[in-house]
Amino acid sequence: MKLELTQGCIAGWLGADGIAEHEMDEQMRARVFDEIFAFLKTKNDGLNQLMQFVLELYGDYECDDEPCECCGDTVDTWTLVLPVEDDSESVLKRAIAEGIESGIAESFDPKGHLKSLKSQS
Repeated sequence: MKLELTQGCIAGWLGADGIAEHEMDEQMRARVFDEIFAFLKTKNDGLNQLMQFVLELYGDYECDDEPCECCGDTVDTWTLVLPVEDDSESVLKRAIAEGIESGIAESFDPKGHLKSLKSQS
């Protein structure tokens, strides 16, 4: 896949394989995303670069009110909470983890419970 960006004077073009980004259909967009992610996975700093780009572009920015007394620098923080799709497996895992943390599930013994149900019938 060939990605291209042209900038300057009145020129402005961004696209992949000869198709302008704004003219891509959903299938082409998905393919470009997949190819870019595959490329970044091969680079040692790919995840680092991607995270920085996304955080700086879309994250909520905070800066310390006062600079450091020692060096004069300020601390900048970007935060972005990504939405997570809740599938049934992740919901179940989260419920089990919360049950274990709260102590509710400490004595949960599904096999023992099943045996007691069978013996009652």
